[in-house]
Amino acid sequence: MKWIIVVITLNTPHPWAIPVLKFDNKNECVKYVHAEENHGTLAVEIIAKGGFNDRIEAIMCLPEGNDTIKRKYDG
Repeated sequence: MKWIIVVITLNTPHPWAIPVLKFDNKNECVKYVHAEENHGTLAVEIIAKGGFNDRIEAIMCLPEGNDTIKRKYDG
């Protein structure tokens, strides 16, 4: 199972993933998010999707293919 980083921002209508970053387990994903040297990469991905002024509400590591977010926010 692959893990992906999911972001919730204030101005985007629903959570979204950073699909170019995939990890073999949750611990790898969490470590990547917490590592200061990766914050620039994360910022570029977040700004590309949410814009420069969109406030981050949450960053999570979830299993790829988990449809919890899709089910909750579709429709």
